[in-house]
Amino acid sequence: MTRELTEISAILGQVERLAAQLRADPDRFIHRSAMELRATFDDRRAIEAAFTRVRISVRTLRQVSHATGGAQPATTLDFLDDVLEQELLPRLRRSGFDV
Repeated sequence: MTRELTEISAILGQVERLAAQLRADPDRFIHRSAMELRATFDDRRAIEAAFTRVRISVRTLRQVSHATGGAQPATTLDFLDDVLEQELLPRLRRSGFDV
């Protein structure tokens, strides 16, 4: 596995861990989506749709949480969104994924 793919794999592990910790996701949809993204990557299938599902779910839940909770300290959901946007997304694009 190339260095970039190894880094992506490590970030996907972080995404899974953060998704598992989400209290704001009682149906565990984001966690299941994160696990699907990991499995898709591990199986070397196209990950674009799986990544989009996780990304949209996190953003939607984050918007709802912030709209109903007002100003509050950074949450696991905020950290998860940051990992997706600032760490995973750029590496996926550099590796040739169309996300």
